[in-house]
Amino acid sequence: MLWLAIQFFLLALAGSIVNAKDSALVEKTLAGMSWDDMVGQMAQIDLAVLLNEDGTALVQDQLDHYIGKLGVGSVLNNVAKGEKIWTIADFRAAAVQIQQTAQKYKRPPVIWGLDSVHGANYLYNTITTPQAINIAATFNTTASFVAGKWASVDTRRAGISWLFSPLLGLSWEPHWSRVFETFGEDPVVVGNMAKAMIEGIQNIDEDSSLVPSRAAACGKHWVGYSMPHNGHDRAPSWIPIRHLYQYFLLPWKMVVDDVDTIMESYTEVDGVPNVANRYTLNRLLRGKLGFEGMLVTDYHEIFNLNDWHHTASDRTDAMKQALEEGSVDMSMIAREPDEYFKATKELKDTKYKARVEESARRILKLKEKLNMFEEAFNMDDTVDDDGPSVDDLREALHMTTESIILAQNKGDKLPLNADDPLKILVTGPTSRSQSYQTGGWTFQWQGVELKKEDAWFTYGSNVFDAVQNVSSWDVVYKCGVNILGKDCSDDAADASSDGALDVAANMDVIIVGVGEENNAEKPGDIRNLHLPPGQVELVSNLRKRAPDARIIVIYFSGRARLLGDIVENADAILLGFLPGPYAGEAMRDIIIGEANPSGKLPITYPKYEDGGGIPYLHAVSDMCTKDEEGPLPHWDNEPCEVQWPFGHGHSYSQFEYSNLSIDSKQLQFSMNEKDMASLTVSVNVKNSGSVAGAETVLFFSFDEFRSTTPEYKRLRGFGKVFLEPGQSMDIKLSISMDDLRFIGPHDNSHYILQDGMRFKIGVGAHTDCRADGSNAMCSDSITIQTDSDYTGACEAACNLWTQSGCDTELGMSGEVCWHDCTKIHHSNDLTLNNDGWGWNYVECVESILFEPSFETESCWKLTSFCRDIFATPNMDEFGNGPTPAHHAGVIQPDHVAFAFAFLSGIAGAIMIVTSMRGGVCSRRKGPSYEGVEMQVDTTIT
Repeated sequence: MLWLAIQFFLLALAGSIVNAKDSALVEKTLAGMSWDDMVGQMAQIDLAVLLNEDGTALVQDQLDHYIGKLGVGSVLNNVAKGEKIWTIADFRAAAVQIQQTAQKYKRPPVIWGLDSVHGANYLYNTITTPQAINIAATFNTTASFVAGKWASVDTRRAGISWLFSPLLGLSWEPHWSRVFETFGEDPVVVGNMAKAMIEGIQNIDEDSSLVPSRAAACGKHWVGYSMPHNGHDRAPSWIPIRHLYQYFLLPWKMVVDDVDTIMESYTEVDGVPNVANRYTLNRLLRGKLGFEGMLVTDYHEIFNLNDWHHTASDRTDAMKQALEEGSVDMSMIAREPDEYFKATKELKDTKYKARVEESARRILKLKEKLNMFEEAFNMDDTVDDDGPSVDDLREALHMTTESIILAQNKGDKLPLNADDPLKILVTGPTSRSQSYQTGGWTFQWQGVELKKEDAWFTYGSNVFDAVQNVSSWDVVYKCGVNILGKDCSDDAADASSDGALDVAANMDVIIVGVGEENNAEKPGDIRNLHLPPGQVELVSNLRKRAPDARIIVIYFSGRARLLGDIVENADAILLGFLPGPYAGEAMRDIIIGEANPSGKLPITYPKYEDGGGIPYLHAVSDMCTKDEEGPLPHWDNEPCEVQWPFGHGHSYSQFEYSNLSIDSKQLQFSMNEKDMASLTVSVNVKNSGSVAGAETVLFFSFDEFRSTTPEYKRLRGFGKVFLEPGQSMDIKLSISMDDLRFIGPHDNSHYILQDGMRFKIGVGAHTDCRADGSNAMCSDSITIQTDSDYTGACEAACNLWTQSGCDTELGMSGEVCWHDCTKIHHSNDLTLNNDGWGWNYVECVESILFEPSFETESCWKLTSFCRDIFATPNMDEFGNGPTPAHHAGVIQPDHVAFAFAFLSGIAGAIMIVTSMRGGVCSRRKGPSYEGVEMQVDTTIT
């Protein structure tokens, strides 16, 4: 009993030290809060709950009830009802009214969250930037930073300081309705783009007097949301755990230390909803990745445990699950706040108090970090409502142009000469709509209604209007077909596609806009990838009517729909995806050669419904048969054909690559070396064309073999350079040994190396070092060589011992650990497994270290609850090896063991105190696995 008392005393002391390190303001605020106050902070309600019927103003009685009486800590969303268009000043007035209500009732400030996902896209007369998929197509991280910065500034002008952006999912499911919200399919691109956007959002402009002075980004959606098994939004994710770690976690690892908040997702991982998933939220996000920020649910998601996922019997049970199984801090309870407070009331003064207190603490810390306690803003603050500056609009046009991909240019039919007196027909359902070229999450959830375009868009133009401005051209418009491929009518000028076909034969150029309707989230679900047949037939019929005309197809859509015969019938294809209000001008400038296209595909564009070849980093064993449209059986296998590969995109410049070199053919890894080996790859890029242009340089690795099936290829780094005609530049990329790790065959969640593994580096989207290893843009084979005693499980185990801070205290230093673990692997006894102490041991140690409670516990757990490696030094994880004998230093289950437990309990508790002060037990992060950044300037001037 004595030693337990001592432990409790020391643990209490440790806890007081933790609190002392926390903000005095936060702790003082928290100390004065009741259960009801804390659960109020954890509630986020939809703005609609606070609005009057016509959506013109907030209702003060509602504010008094929810903000004042119940202490709601957050609101979210845009004005979703009524006809009134809210200005920046209107939003700011609402924000002021909300904060004044909180002050009146002596409540903490209320944080407002908004889906500013492509600029401040819900706010009138601000810059609506290209959607994320377009930002990714620029392969320019500066564009992502600037987009984030603009979104932050404009959102803060409205008095709102929390942006639900960016999205870090990998776009591997082409049917998914949220492809356009992602940065594409590659972990390196997604991670670098997301990191840059987060920096832009959370950037503090020291020269600005704007209040709020800073904003919080929100990484979403944790985790695996972008891979629904059937392509339908909110369907369960089917991701092997090995793939989760090998690919989907990598972007998160790049941003987790920077992003202020994270949003969990609607989906389920391995059958367990993320909102109450102990593994993904506690073990993985909070533990392995070390996220200490505030975690919010997606819309209604806690109650969805009852309503959608059916894992909870009722709303109260849903709250219990979320509190017990996960680490969510704020519940987006949306439009049912009373149900939330009813459910939490039933849990009052129970075992959940400490859990609720910790979430309230994280929320208050966020508000303090955003200066919300000290920055009281009002309508007297100088916030202009004049709209974007001329300079910002000019840069927005440049960003839009840079995001467009010239996917096809047969016979160099583009650019056209703006001085030639050409007859131009503009037709197709997306050719005369700013709404279709901007997409969902624009002013309203599902995008701007076509009939309200003129009211919402304050700059830019559609393709037809922009092309009309070329003075030498004679431009006419016919609608062709509507967005569903059916008959259309343009002010009764023509009642079907015949109107376009009737005039086509007299045209020099035909510009056809195709694509799909605006959509966002679940309402955007589709059952197949084909474009509406009527759109494809329109292009085919135009080709028949005008065989000599140049047909330019412009594609606007949030995902890659199958183009079918359009590819054969079009001379040029411009993939716009969703570039925004300036798409008309950007397309015109590219068509006439005033702008040189530089966009590259951040996704693989499919050719067939089966999705073969997607993503580009598919397993090398993922093959298709030749002549897939011919009679069965098919015998020959080959890589699956796609429409265009990841990284594809033409330019009006000609870029030549030469002098590919590597500085080593062997990478040596040693556990005793502090500095990680790295590989430097260099290539010369020259603009041999007649016009200046920007080129994205892509470096891929091709593993010749490894112990788990390798990807066909894997992006290792990228950079974008601007070259004048005749100019050349040497581009260098440094690849560290850690970048080449992969998930091994005996475990599904740890990165290892493999002795003797060989790979090549290839440069360029179309370079295939598997099919043509002699290509000049493929390096010689590079070999990884490790220490002869290297064992992945031992490396992981010994890193954990070091990371825990328990290595010195319990006599398990790095050298001792490595020796004791690897000697099992290298024993001559073939009955022993080849993973040393084994992966089960690693998993057990992690289950202790990565639980939140470890920092208030002691190191003795590592040997008490996991295998006692001191007592079984020569055994593998299955108990094979010599039977342990009694000897000095081995603890036996007798009175000596009790005495040791007593002493270790005291020592462990002391270590906790020391660790909280940065001492020997302080948790240290292991090596990160991040995408590499090019050593070149990514800013295009």
